Amino acid sequence: GRIRHAFIGIGFRERPQAYDFQAALHDHM
Repeated sequence: GRIRHAFIGIGFRERPQAYDFQAALHDHM
């Protein structure tokens, strides 16, 4: 859900791959 998405975004904010992962997850949704 959206909560998990936000949690992942916060946990991986410092990691460069987080942006790609978040973008891929958003595209999948």
